[in-house]
Amino acid sequence: MSSTFSNLKFELIGNGEQSGTWGTTTNGNIGTAIEQAIVGMATLDSGDFVANVCTLTLSNTNAAQDARALCLNISAGAVSAAGTINVPAIQKPYIVINGSSFAVTVKVSGLTGVAVPSGKRTVVYNNGTDVGDQIDYLSSLTLLTALPIASGGTGTSSTTFVNLATNVTGTLPVANGGSGASTAATARTNFGATTLGSNLYTITNPSAVTFPRFNADNTVSSLDAATFRTAIGAGTGGGSVSSVAGTGSANGLTLSGTVTSTGNITLGGSVTSLTTTNFTIVEESGKLVIKYGATVIASFSSTGALISADNVTAYGTP
Repeated sequence: MSSTFSNLKFELIGNGEQSGTWGTTTNGNIGTAIEQAIVGMATLDSGDFVANVCTLTLSNTNAAQDARALCLNISAGAVSAAGTINVPAIQKPYIVINGSSFAVTVKVSGLTGVAVPSGKRTVVYNNGTDVGDQIDYLSSLTLLTALPIASGGTGTSSTTFVNLATNVTGTLPVANGGSGASTAATARTNFGATTLGSNLYTITNPSAVTFPRFNADNTVSSLDAATFRTAIGAGTGGGSVSSVAGTGSANGLTLSGTVTSTGNITLGGSVTSLTTTNFTIVEESGKLVIKYGATVIASFSSTGALISADNVTAYGTP
């Protein structure tokens, strides 16, 4: 019975075969094929790639073969663009070290595989159909350095804070308690400030008593007293009053007189009527008449007689 070969091309000697030479075959299996599968590294350079594609195959020999190696080391300059390594459809793990300047995908031909970024290394597993990530669960993990933000971490080892100056990008929206801006001016606008309101907020400290003026172009000016009087059309003040005169009359009262350096202003006469919004009290034909609008509703005679156009209630609530 002749020799057969395993998936990893270990030579399996048939019964009674290779009498006197089987040691050479066994040493090749153990010293080359098995050792290569357990700890071997295959370095792949530009000569192993055609149009940025490297296809690894296994043949029936226990001699060293790149497809059997545990580690695939992609050298710098191996590819000139994103590359591909096609591996045999057998169950096998690979450690992939991508030293090239481009991502390289390790897969079974025609399938998806795993893309290994430039400068990265990972562990993948070929399940006989395609290549996938080898590790997707860790019961615990301790990192020497903080996990970067780009990888989903905070970029810091602190348990109490995230450095907003170095570890946060973008702006926090107003709806989430932020300003939605990276500048003070934009923040004020986002908070609803008008042009005038924003200019008032940022007006320079005058360090003196001044008066604000809101200009037509929505700017704000700080004016001293003299400039403020000019702006509103007021004079400079000063001078003296030479005389005050009182004239005029209303409801029988008359204001008269002049005051210069001396003198009096006199209010004289008698009140002829008293008028509110709706009521009038006036003397007519020897009677004191109360009117609502133009209608007489009550009167008092000179002897005290009360005449009312409606019922008179005593001891009631006015």
